[in-house]
Amino acid sequence: MSTQPMWMDPRPCWHCHWFGYLMAENPHGMCLLPTSNAMAVIPRQGCAFWRGEPGASDGGQPEPLESGSPARVAIDRARRRLERIQELAEAEVRRSPLPHGFWPQVGSTEGTVVLSGGRPDHPADRAALEAKVARLGVNAAVRAGKL
Repeated sequence: MSTQPMWMDPRPCWHCHWFGYLMAENPHGMCLLPTSNAMAVIPRQGCAFWRGEPGASDGGQPEPLESGSPARVAIDRARRRLERIQELAEAEVRRSPLPHGFWPQVGSTEGTVVLSGGRPDHPADRAALEAKVARLGVNAAVRAGKL
């Protein structure tokens, strides 16, 4: 099942910033977004978290990767790294909480954590919250190449 409306043009996973690979053993795809289910059920349609990757739409559907292939192992390792960064960010924020409705989230495949959530009418100072998240130790570790 896809969370994309039927009237919308398909946004396939392989055009997304978070795309990992297509599985050779079934019609699923692997997603790198650490806060979503790792397995995309209908990769040809994308999902609600789809974010376009510049230049990715220039090519067609990639070849599925066999289990145990070096490329697939590397992508699985990258997903585990991003999941670990997300866990560390959430643990840091539990010690110094953000206002209700805001949370830290891995913002890109590089691993930098950004502020998510909130509504435009929320009374919190968004710039101050973004600065707080930018100063997280996990972001410093990502920038230093330790994570």
